[in-house]
Amino acid sequence: MLWNGNIAGITKLVIEKLGKRKKSSKAALKKLNSYFGDQTKFQYKTFKDKGLPTGSGTVESAIRRVINLRIKGAGLFWDRKNAENIIFLRSVVLTGKLKKVCRKALGVVRQMFDNKTLEPLLLAA
Repeated sequence: MLWNGNIAGITKLVIEKLGKRKKSSKAALKKLNSYFGDQTKFQYKTFKDKGLPTGSGTVESAIRRVINLRIKGAGLFWDRKNAENIIFLRSVVLTGKLKKVCRKALGVVRQMFDNKTLEPLLLAA
């Protein structure tokens, strides 16, 4: 059912199989709703029909190459927060969204000035 995009069918099957056990079916349905909340993520049939990969191997390989080889290079030591910031920055640059992110950040700073949030910080400096 999942390979055919039939999420409703999976829910119906769970109800049929666990219908008599109220607590079990309620917990299972809650997990299903949480997992399948955004059903647009489950496009296995579309991917399969187009010959696209559906496994996680590509993503895992990219993580190994980008993170392990670029961020965890020999002799490199990172504070966790700094490493996360570098990974975010790298992803923004590589996806071509740097300009958009900078505009958004600039808007946040402008809003802080407008709300006089930054004034105490400037006086302290």
